[in-house]
Amino acid sequence: MGKIIRKGSLCYSLIFYLFFCLIAGWAGALVIGFGTNDLQEWYHKKHEELAFFTEPYMVFHMGPRGQLQAEMDSVYYEGYYKENIRFYWTFWIISNAQMFLIPGWTLACVLATGAAFYRRELREPIHILLDASRRIEQNELDFTVVYTKPNELGDLCGAFDKMRSALWENNRRMWRSLEERNRLNAAFSHDLRTPLTVMKGYADYLEKYVPEGKLSEEKLLSVLALMRGQIERLERYTRDMNAAQRLEDLVPQREEIPLEELLEAFAETGRLLCGEKFCMEALSNGTAESGKDGLGGETLKLDSKLVLQIYENLLSNAARYARNYVKVRWGITKGQLTILVRDDGPGFTQQALQNAMKPFFRDGEEENGGHFGMGLYICRVLCEKCGGSLSVRNHEEGAEVTARIGG
Repeated sequence: MGKIIRKGSLCYSLIFYLFFCLIAGWAGALVIGFGTNDLQEWYHKKHEELAFFTEPYMVFHMGPRGQLQAEMDSVYYEGYYKENIRFYWTFWIISNAQMFLIPGWTLACVLATGAAFYRRELREPIHILLDASRRIEQNELDFTVVYTKPNELGDLCGAFDKMRSALWENNRRMWRSLEERNRLNAAFSHDLRTPLTVMKGYADYLEKYVPEGKLSEEKLLSVLALMRGQIERLERYTRDMNAAQRLEDLVPQREEIPLEELLEAFAETGRLLCGEKFCMEALSNGTAESGKDGLGGETLKLDSKLVLQIYENLLSNAARYARNYVKVRWGITKGQLTILVRDDGPGFTQQALQNAMKPFFRDGEEENGGHFGMGLYICRVLCEKCGGSLSVRNHEEGAEVTARIGG
């Protein structure tokens, strides 16, 4: 009950308005009562010669046992009625005015209170919500619902704005997903041209010279090997493309993960991918302890498979360019896992800093050992799926990529 009638709530405001309605009604009833009584008395005195008057007299009659009984009676003189009928009706109206004025005043107070309550407490938020509903219906979501009064309608407007914000964010993600998929398709179509053109050239070459017998067996096998290489490249490319398309439909499966177990997996994966170049430490702004000591059974609620996939992709990219070391730093801030991967390679070019997280970006280099420029793009999408982000920059010795996951 206390929550319903909290200060500033609609119920509290309604009680406040009703209190003043009661005071106004009571005061008005007193004014009407005393006013009509005074008016009645004044009018009676003003027209006293026309007022009612009586003259008493005795009436005698026999009782049931034959005794004589006397009673008082009176005679009414109604000459005023014949002389001035206006006085009669005016006096009657004044005498009975309270019967009509007090209920009328009470009704007027209730109506005035209701109108004031609506105008001051209901009209503005109702108009705000109706306008917001109309704009949402027209797919216009780039606005805010603002109503600052601390009552239930203020809470409703706040919830409505959160709903609008969620719709805007979902639409933004949907459009971004569609644009991302269109870019993927465009990049896929563009990059398919090279192997298809090469294979078409080899096919034309074989079609021209094989019938004439001008190709030796060794040359023929060499051309076929080159064609096989292009076919394998297309297979890898198609596999990466399918994996990228499936990312959009991925839903993280969060579960409690012991932090110590996750760090052990990080260390093992780092040693396998980077060898002696690998080292790992804790961030100073994250968990206070470095390494794995003193973790105290801390757990994180994350999708461990996606976290490890992000981590492996970051390490693979760093190991490709590192000269002497790949350094991994980790930290936990408000339940969000931060993974920072540094290497001492050449770093990102200016173009790569802007486009490294886009699909199939290779910074001007051709295919290198099956590398199609999908690693950082996949990491970015997975981080966003897990409620985090991915960022890239250069440090004084090379490149640095930071993944934030969960939170």
